[in-house]
Amino acid sequence: MRGEEGEGPARTPGRRTTGPWRVRRRYKVAQWLLAAAGLVAVATLVAASVAALPDPLTALERGFLAQSAIMAVSVAW
Repeated sequence: MRGEEGEGPARTPGRRTTGPWRVRRRYKVAQWLLAAAGLVAVATLVAASVAALPDPLTALERGFLAQSAIMAVSVAW
């Protein structure tokens, strides 16, 4: 009998974890992890670009902010 002492946890009736369901779940997790890693890479690139600027306040200009936002959106896409 399931759910008794010494055995695995009882499953919810009607809920089966099939092979394709597990593959889809792992694919979604991999997508999220890759998107997060890409955003970290873009943030690192933007931070290095800001550090290389002679005047860090130029990073607040419209062109630089737009370029950074476009990179972040394209990587997360």
